[in-house]
Amino acid sequence: VGTIASNATGAVSYQDANALTVGTVGAQTGIASGGGNVTLLTAAGAGGNLTVTQPLNAGGGTVSLTVGDTATQGASGNITAGSLLLSGAGTFTFLNLGNDVGTIASNATGAISYQDANALIVGTVGAQTGIASGGGNVTLLTAAGAGGNLTVTQPLNAGAGTVSLTVGDTATQGASGNITAGSLLLS
Repeated sequence: VGTIASNATGAVSYQDANALTVGTVGAQTGIASGGGNVTLLTAAGAGGNLTVTQPLNAGGGTVSLTVGDTATQGASGNITAGSLLLSGAGTFTFLNLGNDVGTIASNATGAISYQDANALIVGTVGAQTGIASGGGNVTLLTAAGAGGNLTVTQPLNAGAGTVSLTVGDTATQGASGNITAGSLLLS
């Protein structure tokens, strides 16, 4: 399948043998699950790309993305969920100002870049605690101004990579929120 869209009320789970685009199919734009979890997987290795060109909205549910190559988003591809889990060998670049998830976690082995519309927690999603990037750089950004808080409650581990945190309001760290990196940039 090249493009997926859904307005199902409940969980949506799909694995593709190649690349996948969350886009428009007929009159349906993007994925809306009515609060159900959304799980998308692409092929391992080169060509296992995920492109989110239209909204991916799980409401208060979890969006779980396992990508073999690269994951990117278009201008309309905002991700909305209670929690976001990023996995696989790919890199993740989700820098839209309209992204809005409560908690993020990852066990990906590539670089991770994520921007949120307001506050963000590095925490536990499913069985994954915190962010581990396998040495890839980790960039997290929160909204400018009041409410753009970043709370690191679980480990943020970039190995020898760089952790870059751009926080609009306050950044705090819980007892288990250790940051491991070759370098740390705070702004």
